Amino acid sequence: MLTENRDTKEREGVFRRFPVLAAEIMYAGGLAAVLKSTGEAEMASDKAGLVVVGRVEQYVDNTNDGEQVKAKAGIFKLDNSSAHPVTAALIGQDCYVEDDQTVSASGGTNAIVAGQVFDVDADGVYVEVGFAEPLAAAVAALTDNSGGAASSTLAAVTNTETLGGSLTGTLDNTLADVGNTTTIDGSAAINKNFKEIQAELATQRAANTALTNAAASLAAKLNALLASLKAAGVIA
Repeated sequence: MLTENRDTKEREGVFRRFPVLAAEIMYAGGLAAVLKSTGEAEMASDKAGLVVVGRVEQYVDNTNDGEQVKAKAGIFKLDNSSAHPVTAALIGQDCYVEDDQTVSASGGTNAIVAGQVFDVDADGVYVEVGFAEPLAAAVAALTDNSGGAASSTLAAVTNTETLGGSLTGTLDNTLADVGNTTTIDGSAAINKNFKEIQAELATQRAANTALTNAAASLAAKLNALLASLKAAGVIA
């Protein structure tokens, strides 16, 4: 906590230097990426664990190891993918590394984000690169093992009706064999069986209520998350 003025150092926040991966050659004008596990720079690709940090500012041959590379953050014009071209509809959204000079509308195997689309013209894509690791790269996909059919609308869940009435018999979670009712009075066993069914339905009703509440809560949380992401400009 400050009690007097502080001489806080400042950087422009555009240029950074990184140690280069052993034997890597860095080509000026290409996209520089850093492997997060090691902090070493290499030319951008669809390699797992990479984060794009900017444009390579000078040629570096790290054959003998020990070299550093200067990377610049900014808005740079890159080649557009012919297989999955970036369009103006993606302005403000992420685009992905196809290679160290080309960006794509869809991610490859590892979906390495090149940056955010600033503009698109007939010659390429202007991409905002290197200012921060994109949020999209840090959000894990939700694995759905529910077996249900996905929809943008949660269907209404109608709970089972409560069964009323007073029945005789002792609950033991077992249905009794009524036997031949033409020769014996099976009413006691029948009443017991209905009482067992009544109790089981009550249990299922409680479970249905919990599931309905959970679904409503999930919808509310997801909608709040979507609203936050839209407000932050992460998604359209």
